[in-house]
Amino acid sequence: MTNNFVKRLIAFAAGVLMTLSFTSCEDSEEQKKLNKQYIETAKENAQDYIIQKYGFEAEITDAIQERHSANFNLSTKPSSTILVKMNYGGRDFGVYIDGSTSNTDGYDNYQATDLEAIVQEEYESLLPGVRSVSISSTDVHTAYEPIRNECQNMHHEYFDGTNAADILSGAKINVCYVNADFMALQDTQLLDKYLDEDSIISFISYRSENALEKCAMSTDAENECYVESYYILENSIGTYKNYKTGCEIGKFDYFYYSVQNGSLSDVRFSKVFPEDLSELNICNSADAEIASDAYWLFPAKNCHVCIYFPTDKIQNYGDKVSFTKNGKITEGSSSIKTTDKLYQIEEIEVKEKEEFYFLYVYGEPCSQENMKSVFS
Repeated sequence: MTNNFVKRLIAFAAGVLMTLSFTSCEDSEEQKKLNKQYIETAKENAQDYIIQKYGFEAEITDAIQERHSANFNLSTKPSSTILVKMNYGGRDFGVYIDGSTSNTDGYDNYQATDLEAIVQEEYESLLPGVRSVSISSTDVHTAYEPIRNECQNMHHEYFDGTNAADILSGAKINVCYVNADFMALQDTQLLDKYLDEDSIISFISYRSENALEKCAMSTDAENECYVESYYILENSIGTYKNYKTGCEIGKFDYFYYSVQNGSLSDVRFSKVFPEDLSELNICNSADAEIASDAYWLFPAKNCHVCIYFPTDKIQNYGDKVSFTKNGKITEGSSSIKTTDKLYQIEEIEVKEKEEFYFLYVYGEPCSQENMKSVFS
């Protein structure tokens, strides 16, 4: 192929993408009328569904239309399914229902707190001291961001106080404690009540009430900064781990660290300030920029160091943050999902007196030959 032909082909492809990007970005007037009709019908359906299922009429507070990706994710296409937000007796909940026809084939999470309460009550009788229970279980699966999180724990089946195990089939359940001993749990039959081939039950014991509060939105049982032990059941196989013994947690500046096959005194940290970084290098890519403070690590012996870096210090950079050691991207460090958990855990094998600096950078990994000063 000639260069001119390739250029024309690229231009044509760019034109197609440009056309697609501007196609269906805004709904037509006809579609807007249809959208309004979907929403109004869905509201009526939601009311009928709730009355039929629970016997009461709830207040409608909002309605959000679901949309699906189209044109290679460059735009969205409206759907006839609607999330109808409602309130009854001071309890906010949602109904997911279709608005293209009159029907009562909906799903709701009005009883989500009731299901959590019955599970907490049962596990409290098994091992007293339950602080909270969180359940992730739903018959509704949507990728549409504005409603995805609000469609959790939605079910069509009515909870009558005896059928929780049926409704929670395939659920992920977290049962949280503070300073609990899970050794006795491993021989208890009640654990199997909510367990099937798709479900996961995690019993998590936190180091303190404060640690539990900080992890209220986290489901990371293996975060030993806050968790002292856990017992996880999956596929009828139990995994138990106790962080109480052989693992001290230290803190420097705003990150935590632990030392395996060693003690906290075997490593030392110091913060690196901008004026000290003139001779340090990071990768020089078009998009690379510093995403965190920098630190020196001074090991006194060979050991395995875990660094727990708070994600709220790097989450403004999305999921393209990489951990660097002496300017090099460490293996498996790119594409950190900083919104999924409280701490990003970095595991580093260090050698005696092999000091190095580390920090996070935002951008694509680059080659060793292409380096530049952090602060120029």
